[in-house]
Amino acid sequence: MHMLRRVAMAARAPARRQARRLTSVTPIELKRRHLPGPAGAAEPPLVLVHGIFGMGNNFATVGRKLAARREVVLVDLRNHGGSPWHDDASFEAMRADMEGVLESRGRPVSLCGHSLGGKVAMLTALQRPDLVARLCVADIAPVRYEMEANRAIIEALLAVPETALGDRKEVDSA
Repeated sequence: MHMLRRVAMAARAPARRQARRLTSVTPIELKRRHLPGPAGAAEPPLVLVHGIFGMGNNFATVGRKLAARREVVLVDLRNHGGSPWHDDASFEAMRADMEGVLESRGRPVSLCGHSLGGKVAMLTALQRPDLVARLCVADIAPVRYEMEANRAIIEALLAVPETALGDRKEVDSA
């Protein structure tokens, strides 16, 4: 529920969000899962970035299959999965974090992002094209999305009592 509350707060405070974009960000070290590919693989490493409320392990099955041909890295964005939590959940902060992941690979990568991860991937590729050999974006467009359209969904999720959050079946029935 912690992430839901952050999303709801961001949707309610567009002026604060705009002000945050104008300040510098401090990158954080993201949790990542490395799936080594074959030695000497010609393909650049593939970095997979999940969507909102997701985590790198959402891509574990496909990542293992792709690792038969190339190195694969599954990343948890800030405030997701095993990565650290931070008050700044802006795209610019996530881009700065991703830059650190890509720089650690030592050569340009294939960067693939889904939904929120796609936004982060696009921003990273635009600002640091030297780090990205190929870009794949799924389920998101390079346009501004207003949170107002999702307010009802967020409010419904926030209404689920935290005591009901044992597993997915319990949440679905709540």
